[in-house]
Amino acid sequence: MKSCPERGLIATMAIEGHSASVEAERTVGAACPKCGVRVVVHRILNPNIDSSGFENYFLKCNQCSVWLIGIIDPFDEILLLTAVEA
Repeated sequence: MKSCPERGLIATMAIEGHSASVEAERTVGAACPKCGVRVVVHRILNPNIDSSGFENYFLKCNQCSVWLIGIIDPFDEILLLTAVEA
């Protein structure tokens, strides 16, 4: 994952079947629900799409180390994040 110069490296993606170095076509961001730091997702070219049409992402916040599940609605392209408690 590339770092953002003004914000630093703030998220690490773990997508089944894809490495973190997958070429991204665009990015989206949202606040981590636990610590509030801005998390940026580099969207992949062939994302995992669920039965409702949402892109699914699984990532870790580098600030607070909480695992996050993210979805992107194809209609508004907004990233929604939920913290996964262990």
